[in-house]
Amino acid sequence: MVSLRINEEENEPQIELVYLLFAGAEAVEEENVEMAYSILERLISMSAIDGSPMQRLGSYFAETFAARLTSNNSSHLFQGLTPFRNFNSHAYEETEMLEAFAAMHELIPIGRFVHFTMNQVLLDAVEEQKFIHLIDFQVWYGSQWPAFLQSLALRPSGPPMRVRMTAIGSSLKELEENGRKLLEYAREMGISFKYHPLVTELHDFKASMIEMRRDEVCLINSLGVFHRLLHGGSEIFHELLCNLKSDVRPKLLVMSETDGNHNGSSFKHRFVECLRFYAAIFDVFDATLPQTSLTRIQLEHLFAGQKIRNIISCEGAARVERHENMQSWSMRMHAAQFNRYFISSRAVNQANHLLEIYKATSDGYTSTYSDGALILGWRNMPLVHVSAWS
Repeated sequence: MVSLRINEEENEPQIELVYLLFAGAEAVEEENVEMAYSILERLISMSAIDGSPMQRLGSYFAETFAARLTSNNSSHLFQGLTPFRNFNSHAYEETEMLEAFAAMHELIPIGRFVHFTMNQVLLDAVEEQKFIHLIDFQVWYGSQWPAFLQSLALRPSGPPMRVRMTAIGSSLKELEENGRKLLEYAREMGISFKYHPLVTELHDFKASMIEMRRDEVCLINSLGVFHRLLHGGSEIFHELLCNLKSDVRPKLLVMSETDGNHNGSSFKHRFVECLRFYAAIFDVFDATLPQTSLTRIQLEHLFAGQKIRNIISCEGAARVERHENMQSWSMRMHAAQFNRYFISSRAVNQANHLLEIYKATSDGYTSTYSDGALILGWRNMPLVHVSAWS
């Protein structure tokens, strides 16, 4: 079932929209082009980027159906969500996109939930350590790390003697810009901080690229990255994990991923799961921001539209948004001989307290501790999870 809050007067047209979306997906999967175009025409007429949640969601799915039918899916709009590559899409400027990220962080707890939980797990692991090496597989504007550095500076045992960060990414310019910000912040906090940008595509990464030092405790941080390695099946990701386990030997690997089921080979099943998940996401946006809000439109485009287009329109190596649920990730991690590192009650309580703050405006958020992982949901629909491995 697709779960969306629907006003009584909107019920009939929204049900018709859902029916058309399912019929369109079936026509696309069966390559019934004539039927698909007929449904698409009706979908477009009923959808609107500034309408109800289902109308807005329908507009993105209509776009993806059209792109899949015409194979017109090679532009940046269909490459999924990655930092620094999505600017100027839909005529948005870089400053507007950065404002959207800031708004997302302020209005919706997903970013803070993930950052706070990952940071607390990392802090718990290095409570007494003097030499720390962080390996971050996606710095994402560096917004996770100021709070982490501040906590290190204020810990009861005193700040560490040295913190090194290896930041992995594909843009040297952006890595260096983030590095300058973090170096300045570390200076303000009185922390000895070294920053090493490592420019490589994720699928080309090898553990041998990282400078390791015997006196350091190594921590690995991966926020919304690993699912992009699943386009070739299990082998590439499994090889990366084994490489990290044997050559880097981290004390801890902390990861966060979208808790979806968008990596199936069946197009129709992938469509159903994608629709269910993003119906919940659009419900979050609708509960948080007015229907006419430009910020809402930007957030939906960036955090939902970019992913929906890739999940539905693309196949093969071009389909990079391959989200899986926590159970699937657990099997992958165990297969590479990683063991579950249970998240502390401190981190769990912190996450619960964070959601209490957001209840004043939106009371649908849930935090679930399951099998050692922490999952943020909306009206019991899992959205994102954090887990740790050693």
